[in-house]
This record gives sequence, C-alpha cells and structure tokens, in this order.
Amino acid sequence: LALPQATRDRFSAWLPTPFLKAPRTPAALTVSLAQLIGGAAGAGAQDAPIPPPQNFGQLERKYGTSAPVYVCVRRKARDLASAPLKADLEQSDGTRKPADTLDPLAALLRKPNPWMTGAQLVYFASMFLDLTGNFFLLILRDRKGQPRELYPVNPLAVTIFGSATAPVASYELFHYGRPIPCRAYGPNQPGDLLHFKLGSPIPQLGTVSAAFPSPWGFGPLEAAWDLVVTESDTVRWNRNLVKNDGRPVGMLSSTQSVDNTTATEALARWKAIYGGPDNIGNVAILGNDLKYTQLAFSPKDMDWLPASKELWRRVIALFDLNGTVLGFTEGDVGRR
Repeated sequence: LALPQATRDRFSAWLPTPFLKAPRTPAALTVSLAQLIGGAAGAGAQDAPIPPPQNFGQLERKYGTSAPVYVCVRRKARDLASAPLKADLEQSDGTRKPADTLDPLAALLRKPNPWMTGAQLVYFASMFLDLTGNFFLLILRDRKGQPRELYPVNPLAVTIFGSATAPVASYELFHYGRPIPCRAYGPNQPGDLLHFKLGSPIPQLGTVSAAFPSPWGFGPLEAAWDLVVTESDTVRWNRNLVKNDGRPVGMLSSTQSVDNTTATEALARWKAIYGGPDNIGNVAILGNDLKYTQLAFSPKDMDWLPASKELWRRVIALFDLNGTVLGFTEGDVGRR
C-alpha cells in the first residue's frame, strides 16, 4: 500500500513490514489453465461425466405434490416473467445504451422460438432454478453461427462432462431416446448451451482429484427437502385421521375369551356403526362385556395446524418469500 508519510510514521511501530515497502506490481499469469495443469495429467485423459448432486426428477415432482412448493415456485416464476427482457449495446467506453427494437438480440428475447414468448422463457428459467438450482438454455444457430432460436432445457436431460484442463468440457443433451452432443463455451468456440445456476460449494462428484467446485447448482428446494417431506406427511396423517378407518382409533376388549369368529362379527358391527365419515359421532352399544378404550389423539390434542403453519413459514422463507406477499398473513403487501 502507498501510505502517506504521516501515516507511516504514526503506525510504523506495529504496521507489518510488507506494508511499509513500496507497492509491488503483481505478477501476470502468463500460462493458460491447460498449460498449467494439463501436462501429463491431461495427456490422453478422457472427458468424464460429472453427476449432479441431487435427484432432479425427485425434486421436480414436488412441484405437483407439495402445496408450499407449488405456491412459492409458481409465484416467483409469474412475478419474474412479468418483467420484460431488454437488450443493451455496450459502447467502446464501457457504458451501455438500450438496443433498438429491431436489433437481432432484442427480437430474439421477445420471441425466442416459434412456440414461446420471452416471458414464458423466463417463467421456465425461474421454475427450474427454484426446483433444481440449474437452468439450461439451448441455442440454435444459423449457417453464419448467429443465434436464431432459444429453448429452455430440463436439467434432468443434461449431462456435464469435465476434463483435466476444463471445468466444463462439453454437454450431452438426451432428447427422445438419443444423446445429442453440445459444445461448451470456450476461448475460441461458441457454445450450444447456456448454463444458469445457483452456486454451490459441493466439489465435483465423480472426479476424485478435481480442484474445482461442481459445475452443478444447488437450489432452495434441496435445502428445504426435509421440511417439505415433513409437511406432506403431516397433511397425509391428518387426512387419514379424519377418516375413521385411516388408523385404529380405539380398541374393543373383553374379560372373556374371544375367538376369531366372535371378533370378526364384533368388528363388522363396529364398522357398521362407526365406519366412514358419514357415521362420525354415532354411539355404539356394546354387549358381551366389551369395553372400548380410545387410542388415538384428536386433531385438537395433536395441535397439527400450528405445526403445519410453522413448516409452511420455513419453506416459504427458504424460497426467499414471505407469507404476506403470498396472501397468508395480513400486512402491507405493497411495501413488503
């Protein structure tokens, strides 16, 4: 650091010696990554697939089976897609100005492909990022190599290949039963896939000696997985509890010996009186010295509703939302 003389004199008693010396020019990196770590390690090495750290199919299915996941993912995707994509042109001085509406990039963002609008493309990007932490954009080019169509790609259909000289060497897109090779972006080549991800510190799985972080992203649903599963189990448990036959809610006992025939007849009579949601609250008259003992908790005893609300609150927070925006609580929605 180039410090003023007064500062140097004042703090010279404790300031580390290197700071008192004249500033040094940092050494420039004069070799590429391939030259630096390629060598013998990269010679003849084959590109290896890097497996994702999550089961993307299992994560995506929660969109249709978990109410809080559906509400959060859909709301974020809808709100994000409501903001139009805009194209800027970078000037020679580093500043930017809005591109003309006829600019090829602006036109491509408005209509990325014949079946989709720009808002729909952003909608899918938001959904895949929230569910899996990853989103891939397939670029189809014309004969001159210019992008002409963009398509959202499900991360479940993508395989990433790494090598000793590149964190991402190539991609493979599995579509309609066949693998399609796709180029990764490199210093001297355009790519076929753009990979958007939520960063993760998890190392490259499947490559023991890799020093790079995994190229795969890590989404909020993975962090909320235990909460989401617990919430689904809570709803299922309460649904079964409401049904009389969801679990044994009581026990018929007798001081006399009861054979299988008598037990079956008693159970049939009990179900005829108490079985099904239409018979809730009926009074049973027991004979043959049978005694009824309650075994199950009532919904009030279990206090399941406050517990379910707390699970919802935590899941919503992990998706970076709050209950007021989603309409679950009262408050100033406009400000929050």
